[in-house]
Amino acid sequence: AEAGADEIVIRWSDNLFGFPDGDAQVLVFLGDVEVTRGPQRMVGDTLVVVVDKAVAGESPETPATDSSMIVPGSRLRELYLEGHVGMEEGDERLAGAMALHVDNSDGVVTVLEGRLQMLSDDSEPVVVRFDRMRKLADGVRVLQGLQYTTCDYGHAHWHIETAHGRITPTEEGRILSTASNTGRVSDTPILWWPGIDINLDDPSLLLKKVDFGSSSSFGTELTTVWGAEADELLGGVAGLLGYDGKIKGEWELEVGLYSARGLFLQPKFTYRGPNFKGTVFGSYINDSADEDDLETPITDHTRGRFNLQHRTWLDRSGWGDFSILDIEVSYFSDRNYLNEYYEGEYKVGKPQETYLWYRDVTGNRVSTLLVKPRLNSFDVNSERMLPQTEYLPEIERRIAGEPMKEAWLGGAILNMRDIFSTAKLRPDEDDSVTEAQSNTRAGRRATLTWPIDVGDGEQLRFTAGGDLTWFSNTDGHGSSEVRHALLGGIEYTQTWVGVDHEAFSDTWNIDGLRHVLEPSIAYDNLGAFNLEPMDLNIIDSLETLAPLETWSVGLRHRLQTHQGGEVRTILDTDLAWVLFPHEDRDNDVDGDGDGETKGLILVDVEWKPGADYLLLKNATVDWRARLDPVDGLAYDQSFLSYRTPIDAEREIYLAQNKATHSFNVYTAGVQWVLTDKWSGAVFMQRDNVLNEMERAGVIMRQKAHRWFIDYTAEFERGDSVVDGDSDDNFAFSLRFTPAVLKDTEKDSLLDEIATRYGR
Repeated sequence: AEAGADEIVIRWSDNLFGFPDGDAQVLVFLGDVEVTRGPQRMVGDTLVVVVDKAVAGESPETPATDSSMIVPGSRLRELYLEGHVGMEEGDERLAGAMALHVDNSDGVVTVLEGRLQMLSDDSEPVVVRFDRMRKLADGVRVLQGLQYTTCDYGHAHWHIETAHGRITPTEEGRILSTASNTGRVSDTPILWWPGIDINLDDPSLLLKKVDFGSSSSFGTELTTVWGAEADELLGGVAGLLGYDGKIKGEWELEVGLYSARGLFLQPKFTYRGPNFKGTVFGSYINDSADEDDLETPITDHTRGRFNLQHRTWLDRSGWGDFSILDIEVSYFSDRNYLNEYYEGEYKVGKPQETYLWYRDVTGNRVSTLLVKPRLNSFDVNSERMLPQTEYLPEIERRIAGEPMKEAWLGGAILNMRDIFSTAKLRPDEDDSVTEAQSNTRAGRRATLTWPIDVGDGEQLRFTAGGDLTWFSNTDGHGSSEVRHALLGGIEYTQTWVGVDHEAFSDTWNIDGLRHVLEPSIAYDNLGAFNLEPMDLNIIDSLETLAPLETWSVGLRHRLQTHQGGEVRTILDTDLAWVLFPHEDRDNDVDGDGDGETKGLILVDVEWKPGADYLLLKNATVDWRARLDPVDGLAYDQSFLSYRTPIDAEREIYLAQNKATHSFNVYTAGVQWVLTDKWSGAVFMQRDNVLNEMERAGVIMRQKAHRWFIDYTAEFERGDSVVDGDSDDNFAFSLRFTPAVLKDTEKDSLLDEIATRYGR
């Protein structure tokens, strides 16, 4: 007979014994026992069941003749399984337990020395090993002596240990709450972390990355990155600040052990609420080195940073209307810390700033408030000429594209900016100018533009306007004055479209051609100044505004065709050239007081041929350059790159980046798939200024048991114009990344060329 919803089905392979125990009957089942209880399926070597006598149905001394029995669940008192105990229920698997006990009076299930595996379609299976687990009637599990990991090997590659834990089912998933966690790689303790909450059904993992390697700057390196959700922890912190709403948060901890430097720690928290989000992190190291990799003495070995980025949406009342408050705080212990421990951020990241910035947008009107101090006495990234200016405060109001209703203005469009600013130029502590300069400014700049459609793709645009700004300090002795300036200009643009329906090529994937040509010429004049930059204390662009007269010539050409049933732009070329009539005043590129009438020619080209050739079908060629016509069209700057996948398994990357008096570097890289489990890439960068190798390396990626392992060997030359006076750096590293992290398998190894600076 089939069992009902409240019945227990027992199957066994050896013998059944029974004996009375007061008003109960004890049944003992031997030999590969299987118990089905609703959604639960349990197995073990031996089963002991305590039921009411009325349920036994036969003499306790008489064994059953078949190997199955149905017991009404309402009469069950206790159930005890022993020996190689396992249980399945939904997406949970219990295996390898020593014993399992069910107390049917209160619904509590107790398991000794088992392994609980959580399966989910969206995440890597989580394995929880424990000494004892009690599952309560409400589904909550209380565990003692547990280890949890995503590695299901008998001896886990890594795990986290804690003495106590609780798994609570919620709408968001099963939440594992723990206290006093110790992370281990193999059996080696790597980090300690206080109480955390982990969503076992969330795809985020505890161990996110493991790096092992060696470099001449840091010695032998072992770095691990851990992380999980932190909703409850951050919600508690927010509650102390008076916010009782819901918060989604994550924590991350990077722990690095460098034999030549010491222990590096970087805790990080990200959070998001209904109308806010942010990130807060810091890092610390007691640096044991005498000098950094730029050969600068380390006078204070306690080094670190603190960074906070927070955004709040104060109002989202209408389409396109909103108010935003941004807060950022950035502090460093010393000027070289960012370059040394966050080289990628130093070279290609955003400026390090501390500010409060409020913006209110209503239609085409924007009001802003900026308060921007600087916490460091030095200017981080001063080599990149970043602003050293503090604003305490700056208030600005802008109007963009406002149609004028007055008939006498003839359909003009208004653009206007009002500004009030108390600005202070705080130089770097090592600059020769040690005194800060300050100025309070208030002013308005407004322009009126008259667009006139001539017809046949031609358009004229006339502009007239002025600038009126008051400065509290013009000569360094506190005197104030108002500066006035006028501006005006005219621009002519033409759009021409030509179509060649006969153009066709299978190999070049061309089905008709369309040329879109947009030439333009413009004249602009900013003049009538009563104050020029030399009359002011230079703070920022408000003081550097100067007379300027220019002619601008532009040409944009787009070549389009049909590919795959869609119109695609296969070649997009944009050229711009500025001419300066006053060679004795404008475009003084050398700083010698004499300008050049010919400005730089700006070139921006993107080519996506889509042709049926091995190296062109999916290729992208980008070229951005500034050409100097005075020096025979020599490159002032040029950034040229070519990238194409040869097929699904191979990719090529080539680039040349150079700038006058700065750098001239060739980059080449090739990536390929070797087997189902191995892929590799090689790259090199050559400094053509010094005619030497800049960087070179080999990257191999192995897919192994839910991990991607990257093996990297790399050389980076010192004494370069980019890095300053530094020694050559040789490094070898192993990087372990869980395969469950999205798109890891698809990540291009060649992307590592641009991000190999590390953190």
